[in-house]
Amino acid sequence: MAGKLNLFDVRYMLTIVLTGLVVGALLSAFYIAFDLVWGSIMPVILEQKRLTFLFTLLGLSLSFVLVYTFTPLRSTMSGTHVILEKYHLGSGQMSNRGAMVNPLAAFFTIALGGAAGLDGPAVTLGGGVASIFSRAFRFSPDRRKKTFLAGVAAGMASIFKAPLTAILFALEIPYRRDLEREAYVEVAIAAVSSYLITVALLGPQSIFGIFVQIPPITLTTIAATLLLSLICGLYAFLFVRTYNLADAVGKRFFARGGFGLLLLAGGVALGLIGYLDFNAIGPGYNLVTGLADQTVAYTLLGLVALLVLRLLSTTITLTFGGSGGLLIPSVVEGAVLGYLFSELLFGSANPLFVAVGIAAMVAATHKVILTPIAFVAETLGLGAVVPAVLGAVFANFVSGAQSFFPTQPYSKVKEEELALERIFTKVSKTSPSVLASLTVSDVMTHNPVTVNGGLTVEEALKVFEKVPYRVLPIVDEQKRPVGMIKLEDVATAPQRIMKIPISDLFSEVPFTVAPTTPLQEVASNMINAGFDHAFVVDEDYRLLGVVAGIDIARKLVHYYSVY
Repeated sequence: MAGKLNLFDVRYMLTIVLTGLVVGALLSAFYIAFDLVWGSIMPVILEQKRLTFLFTLLGLSLSFVLVYTFTPLRSTMSGTHVILEKYHLGSGQMSNRGAMVNPLAAFFTIALGGAAGLDGPAVTLGGGVASIFSRAFRFSPDRRKKTFLAGVAAGMASIFKAPLTAILFALEIPYRRDLEREAYVEVAIAAVSSYLITVALLGPQSIFGIFVQIPPITLTTIAATLLLSLICGLYAFLFVRTYNLADAVGKRFFARGGFGLLLLAGGVALGLIGYLDFNAIGPGYNLVTGLADQTVAYTLLGLVALLVLRLLSTTITLTFGGSGGLLIPSVVEGAVLGYLFSELLFGSANPLFVAVGIAAMVAATHKVILTPIAFVAETLGLGAVVPAVLGAVFANFVSGAQSFFPTQPYSKVKEEELALERIFTKVSKTSPSVLASLTVSDVMTHNPVTVNGGLTVEEALKVFEKVPYRVLPIVDEQKRPVGMIKLEDVATAPQRIMKIPISDLFSEVPFTVAPTTPLQEVASNMINAGFDHAFVVDEDYRLLGVVAGIDIARKLVHYYSVY
């Protein structure tokens, strides 16, 4: 059947394997080069702390110049931001330049002291290699997107030496509350292939180089785990808000003073943070290792300062010219918070809470649940898996809809909703002034077809036979909307409810707006909350019109431009 994976398509499956092998080999070389550069710079900074300013400024500058000069977006961001934009807005395709430039920009950022993760260049390199192969073999759009996710998984599996984490990340990260199940086979094959070649070249040692011994889990530690998860969820909310604020501030610096002011401000701020505490910059692997095996010595006040400094260094790095990943910074923040929590509550460090903090923070900031659990198991050991499950689920729930990534849909939406999301995002970037000038009245359908709540399901079906719509407003005698009825609901209704009034069955509260409501606000609400229709009402709540997501998408097509 069309759209289904053909297991007998040898060329396609061999390409997936090849993608994993090539990505694994390239990232192994990438990691060796990074380890050499960062390993050479670390002792220099520790010996002469003033040089921190020079290295951080140089790292941000090289990253910004590369991205601004050689990529069409001309904007630095995290690697996950890039792959989500390419997956949802570019049909899983990266340009050849992007495949080379984005990882190189991240290399300079992190190797010269930027507080970002190697997951960033790993996923962009993986996605880029996959894009090159899928174009070369002229895959269908559906297979191109699956191959792209396979490349992302290959990148994660190689850089973390954690194939299960990589598989789950590639399936979970496209949506906040859904999985990209159709790509499972491709993702798994690429992740395993990449992992095997990486282990063959670099050895099997995990990224932190340790497996911690977790003390026995008791009711007390479970209760503490839930409390820590609550704190991580709330802190993740602050983390995301701070990141968004820094992004807005960075854009203002660039608008007022150009790239010179942006890079100077970012480099000096990041250099100052590194001058105050070296552990607050760089990738943070050694810091996590030290916290997990309790070889890092900090006072309680020092831990609080480190927590805040790492938050600031990450947001500055990735919004003031740098490139890299956000997953490892979330891991580091979670580890510090878990260590601090254990010291405050129990008076001693417990590696269990370091692991729980990691799982909870990644789950809350990235809107994934299974990925952080697998990450803890593969990098720190199996002992903390059950508390990590509790931490990931609870923190994800507490943090709500907050996410680092605006191009991360809530779920796998219908085609018309996906069209709205793609076009709205692009027009927001290319024609923001035009979008700001449009209101609901510019796109609404006037005098819409309505139904009375007293109609039976059977009678409602007859109405749908006569109209081209799939959603109809249910109104009262004063023409005020009291609900809505969808064709898919009544079409699948069992025979036994055909005589029941629709008002007794379909009482969903409608999403209502005024005709003067900015179209930008309505589109954003529809995307974030999953609405596909909005009912336009006057001051007395009487129905004036209906706006469907596809209506907004069609209106915005006029301003649509590929970037």
